[in-house]
Amino acid sequence: MWRFGKVRRPADTAPMTAAAHPSADTVVLAPPLPPPAAALPSAKSRKLTPARTTALVTLAYAAYAVFLTWPLATNPGGLLSGSLPYADLGGSVASIAYVVNHHIFPFAPATFHALNAPYGLAQPWVENIASLPGTALLEGLGYAFGAVASSAVFLWLCFVLSGSSMFLLTRRLFGSAPAAALAGFAFAFYPFAIDKLNGHYQYVDGWILVLAVWRMLELIDRPTRRNALLAGCATAVAMWFTFYFMLIAGVAFAVLAALACMVWTLRGEKQAGLRTVLVSAVPIVVLLVGLGALAVLAGGASSGGVRTQPIQDLYAFSARPLEWVLPDRHNLIFGGLTSGYLSSHLHGSNFGESSLYLGLSVVVLGLLGLAIAIRRLRIGGRAALRNPALVAVLAGAVLALVAALFSLPPSVNVFGLKVAMPSGIVYLFTSTWRVFSRFVELLELGLCIMMAFGISRLLAGRRPRTAVIVTAVLAVVLVVDLWARPPIRTSSTAPPAAYVWLRDHPGGIVADYPILVGDVPDYHALFWQPFDGHPVIQGYSVGSVSESIKLGLADLREPTTASGLAALGVKYIVVHPGQKGATAATARRYHYIVRFTSPAGSVWQVGAQPAPTAVQDLENFSAVQGSPGGEYRWMVDGGL
Repeated sequence: MWRFGKVRRPADTAPMTAAAHPSADTVVLAPPLPPPAAALPSAKSRKLTPARTTALVTLAYAAYAVFLTWPLATNPGGLLSGSLPYADLGGSVASIAYVVNHHIFPFAPATFHALNAPYGLAQPWVENIASLPGTALLEGLGYAFGAVASSAVFLWLCFVLSGSSMFLLTRRLFGSAPAAALAGFAFAFYPFAIDKLNGHYQYVDGWILVLAVWRMLELIDRPTRRNALLAGCATAVAMWFTFYFMLIAGVAFAVLAALACMVWTLRGEKQAGLRTVLVSAVPIVVLLVGLGALAVLAGGASSGGVRTQPIQDLYAFSARPLEWVLPDRHNLIFGGLTSGYLSSHLHGSNFGESSLYLGLSVVVLGLLGLAIAIRRLRIGGRAALRNPALVAVLAGAVLALVAALFSLPPSVNVFGLKVAMPSGIVYLFTSTWRVFSRFVELLELGLCIMMAFGISRLLAGRRPRTAVIVTAVLAVVLVVDLWARPPIRTSSTAPPAAYVWLRDHPGGIVADYPILVGDVPDYHALFWQPFDGHPVIQGYSVGSVSESIKLGLADLREPTTASGLAALGVKYIVVHPGQKGATAATARRYHYIVRFTSPAGSVWQVGAQPAPTAVQDLENFSAVQGSPGGEYRWMVDGGL
């Protein structure tokens, strides 16, 4: 605003001429007075506050997640991430779609009548309860956004929350926002997380592990009963979040509890510390006892509970040390050099579980941080153990080491000696878990804590401009080093013509060919069932009676197949390219009526009469093998 008044000439200025000088009583407009000093924004207030920094870093992670998955953001309701829409991701989306469309409560017994027709598929409600927080989040997003769009929202949340949680933890520990931002980026966007675009999004949720580790570090620093309960509850929620975190978070808790006891002993707080560890274990014991009792009362595996795995799977789905240090096959610089080797050395696994590159830059910076921390611990002695930053680096190193051991095969050869690894020891007690390579999440978590400390020391005491340059250089190095963005990032969910035809011709059960064993991740039939509305014979569990019956109908050239399909109430079959016997001659000979054809698949109607005899209920039989007239099936897993 402007002020009105008389203009007074300062005493030290020369008088103006009569022509130019207004009279003393003239009223003129003068510029406003400057505001008081207190009203001016100080240099300190103009800086980024912690809240603003967190918001900017979170937005940066979100932007990179959208870029990483582009063009998913252009049509989240019509695209799925990754290049394998009918693999595990398609099965997950199909399950959510069925639950949402039929308004089924996921945590109670229920039957999916349109799946595994005509028998129906029992909902794995025990397994859903065993991973209640993660399942509730997935199903809740399904109700809010739809089954397909919810998968995109969940994926983006996984990336952003993982990065932001690591940022918040390491900034609190080491006081350096740039170092924390780089650590958060590395934890959110390393190759294992990026390769989950094809499914198993839950294992991108490293943020839940970060929260559990964070609370344990707070407990080590201040062993109070409140911190113990918070640490125990955080760990219990992480274990409850999804199936494999039951093991991974439990191992993290045991490792940090042992480290805590050692630190407290050296600090002279042994008795108080031991009591708090026992208190922190209470929520975990309550969770395990509750879930164990539920599994027993519900009938175990029959309700989707405890599963068993052959030990060969542990060897296939475990880590090999070279996978930690060889850049990803999609790496901008080295991908051309490593792709061939990695593709030919999958040892029975797949890239979704074997993209385990940690980042050489992350490893080097992490080792730098560990070296600095060890040096300070040696200089400071036991008094240095009261520094939470140094203890956190030590905890990160121990977590990384233990996670590396757990991710190895059940046994390894060391100088000609066969040495049992933790995965093999776990298998002696339970065969529930098989993909021990997923311990790479805990391994990367520990390395990122170490790396953040190393970067914070590199930036400490440097001029602001120098610190900005160093941070920018390290950011570029991390992006290039961890680059694993695949060339094909989305798949369309536009329905194939065969399923459009089925939608327009309701009634009857549909069988999708080829018919495969229950543990083969091919979810064509389940994915399109909500669209075309027909019950499908697929959805049977591996080793079940239903699987055994339907595998006996896998060969369209077998004379009894058409009548067997009719006995199950199958009206149509969808024949995909590559199916053996899918010829016009086969259709005419065995009473199939070709109703629709397209390059992506055709629809045949079953014209045979139902088989007059019932099929004997046999479990645990393999798919039919051999040529027509000489078929045979193997008994597997103790089938009778």
